[in-house]
Amino acid sequence: MKTPQFWYKKKTLFSLTLLPLSGLWLIASYLRNKLKKKHYFDIPIICIGNAIAGGSGKTPLILELCKHYKNKKISVHVIYKAYKINISNKAMKINKTHTFEDVGDEPILISKQATTWVCKKRKDGINAAISDHADLILLDDGLQDNAILRNINIIVVNEKQGNGNGLVIPAGPLRERISTSLHKSDCMFFYGDKLIAKKLFYKYEKKIFTGNIMTDIALLNYIKNKKIIAFAGIAHPDNFFNLLSKYKLKLIKKIYFPDHYIYSKKEILKIINLSKIQSAKILTTSKDYTKIPDDLKKYITVIQINVNFEKKLLLNFINKKIGFNV
Repeated sequence: MKTPQFWYKKKTLFSLTLLPLSGLWLIASYLRNKLKKKHYFDIPIICIGNAIAGGSGKTPLILELCKHYKNKKISVHVIYKAYKINISNKAMKINKTHTFEDVGDEPILISKQATTWVCKKRKDGINAAISDHADLILLDDGLQDNAILRNINIIVVNEKQGNGNGLVIPAGPLRERISTSLHKSDCMFFYGDKLIAKKLFYKYEKKIFTGNIMTDIALLNYIKNKKIIAFAGIAHPDNFFNLLSKYKLKLIKKIYFPDHYIYSKKEILKIINLSKIQSAKILTTSKDYTKIPDDLKKYITVIQINVNFEKKLLLNFINKKIGFNV
């Protein structure tokens, strides 16, 4: 679905009329977590979560953590809860034969860097990873899932989205009250300026680590004078388009799709034909690229996203929490 625009505007009459439904959401979430059995595992577990529905930048951070621990010869496994897909087993290990239609776009992307599981329940994914000799578990999302006991909870926040209008679904983007999410977290990873983070979360007394999105400068310089058509089906496509504009690319057309959108061949061909008419290059995100038909990928340029962050400080903090000396 497309992220509702009113979630990221000042509180409107429409959003306020939805507050009773937000109350029901909170009650349902409370009861669901209250009734869940708690699960403890004898393996370090890191939860990378957020407070809002939709993207905040978890995936680039997870990729960086996977690279680090993989370089340290640590078997890191990433767990995803199945989203809009059906799996026959309780947990499924992603292999080279799987497509985004089988397991989802983000798991496919992460599986190129680390062993990745998609599961019906997170506990089943963790048990499967342990049986497969995992040394460390990364939970993508799950901050609101109180059933899994973790060693560390990292809440990820993007300066551009923040907490939106500060209201809970469906009146706003928050999955639970922001005070609840902040209380659960052990630290915050903030995309943006630390001074802004401290201003937005002035009562937050835990560690705040900051980072910024980076990309392939050489590639961007190579296409700097070319006309660009860009498309994205992520929670906040403007974050991608603004990144391209930041590097002064000649962005002649932006094409928006809903988050986790499944592209038809006809839609991609339409974009390719438009690029030929305009003599333009086509750019998209890594996540979107996984969903393009293989025979059409040669016409699309993928923009790889990396994170520039306080690596040593954050990793030292994490390792202390999980008992690693690497």
